[in-house]
Order: sequence, then structure tokens, then C-alpha cells
Amino acid sequence: MTLRLGVLSNEKRYEAWTRIIERIYKEQINQAWSQYMFRLVRAVFVTNQKLSDEGGFVFQWIVDNYVDAALMLLRRELDPRAGTESLKNLLSDMVEHPTVATRAQYRSKWRQEEPSYRWRSDLAFDSFHPRRVKGDADSDHIDPNQIRADIDHLTKSAERLRVYA
Repeated sequence: MTLRLGVLSNEKRYEAWTRIIERIYKEQINQAWSQYMFRLVRAVFVTNQKLSDEGGFVFQWIVDNYVDAALMLLRRELDPRAGTESLKNLLSDMVEHPTVATRAQYRSKWRQEEPSYRWRSDLAFDSFHPRRVKGDADSDHIDPNQIRADIDHLTKSAERLRVYA
């Protein structure tokens, strides 16, 4: 499992990771809106018995499409095929290159004109439980063991979902 990003500098690899994360984030936002709209439409059918009786087939079509879209989103992000830009492959690439996501690199993406940016960015970075580099806090980086644990949790959760689906 790998992203197949090739030989990149740490900065370019970080940029690629950021691009993938932004795509995943946007798709998750779209999925959240789809769920919200689905719940609204469901409420219309549940509260209107005549609509349910006469147009129930339309609601079933909506359910089928919503479920298919949700499952496809999950399948895409769990795709382990080499070269696929999925969440699972992103995490695997982060395990292979743990020193790319350093405190300094993470901090550089924050708006530095804000007086508390350094404190806030460090607090956020610390929430990832980084591997500390003694005497060089800027080189603290993501702990690959933490990422492996996340991958294991993701894999177990995905298997439960697969069985359910």
C-alpha cells in the first residue's frame, strides 16, 4: 500500500498530503450535507402518509442512492491499491515518512500574524501525540506508532461496516 508519490522533498510530500487531506475534507463536508438533506426528505415522507403511500417508491430510490453514495465514499477512502490517493494510503505513506510532518512544518501553515498562532499551533500539534526530538522541538514529528494504531482501528471499523453493508 502506497501513494506512489515518488522521490519528493519533505516540503513537496507535505504539500501532496495537504492536497489529499483537503480533498477528503471537502468530500466529508459534501457527505454531511447529503445526510442532512436525506434526513429532511425522510421527515417529509414520514410525516405525510399520502406521500408515503403513493410515492414510497421514490423514497426507496432516494434511500438506495444515498446508501450507495455513502458506501462508495467509504470504499474510495479505504482503497488500498497502490497509487490510489485514499485515506488508508495516505496514512500508510505517513508511517513510511514520519519526519515529514514536523512541528515546524505544521506551524508554518498557520497565520503567523496572529499573536497566539505559535501557542495555538503547538497545542494543536501536541494533540497528535508527536514523537519528541530532545533539544529540537521544531523537529518533533508524527509518531508512526500512533498512525499504525489509527490504521488498525480504521481497518477493524471498515470490516464491521462491510459485514453490515
